[in-house]
Amino acid sequence: AVMAEWLAHAALHGNPGLLFHGFDALKVYKGILLPGGEYRIAAFAGRSVKKDGLFRVPAELRGPGGELHAGAEIVLAASLPAAPSAAPDFPVKAYGRTPEKAYDGILFHGEDMRFITSVAGISEQGIIADAAASLPPASWMRGAPRDRWLADPAALDAAFQALILWTFDNSGACSLPNSAASYRQYAPFPAGGTRLAARVTRSAEHACAADIDFTDGKGKLIARMTGYESTVDPALNSAFARKEISAA
Repeated sequence: AVMAEWLAHAALHGNPGLLFHGFDALKVYKGILLPGGEYRIAAFAGRSVKKDGLFRVPAELRGPGGELHAGAEIVLAASLPAAPSAAPDFPVKAYGRTPEKAYDGILFHGEDMRFITSVAGISEQGIIADAAASLPPASWMRGAPRDRWLADPAALDAAFQALILWTFDNSGACSLPNSAASYRQYAPFPAGGTRLAARVTRSAEHACAADIDFTDGKGKLIARMTGYESTVDPALNSAFARKEISAA
């Protein structure tokens, strides 16, 4: 979730006056491990190319030895287009755990990363949950490049967390995100939190794909992610239980 934010910031840095509208082909190539000391990450952005009224900027995150950690094509706009309608609801049933029990028994996230405030329902078709809003960037990192988030990493990460709950509930195995085909944002994320509806489009033994809508309290679409992909692996269950994995 923060990787996407940094890539977007790099793209905007060389294109003042434009607005962040989303990204295409986000790919995590290598997770960023924080060994306890300083680890310097550099964000690179290429030249923007205008196409269909939008500006597309290739961007990468690289480590100190040039290791490629993540990349995407950031999509910028002179003004944000009107949001389409949110996707129709899909049938769900009550989820059998409170968020507290989900975090204690399935998810690895510590207190500061527990963004799911409630799970409205779950089914074979997907999961619907409510997410808290992010605290300001300065509360997450030293030397934050902006005083406001371009998206909302808490909302995005809550969606990834919710899909971990979905894969665990449907296959008995946890999952981690590795890519997203497209993301479009139509308005700032609300300060009061967001509802996310993750509709599963493909589920296999070691993979899960979904499309995710983020809406405000009135049901208005704030952002949409399509082609979310995660790796499903039973080995993650024991790793999560040890709380050894940090969010990327």
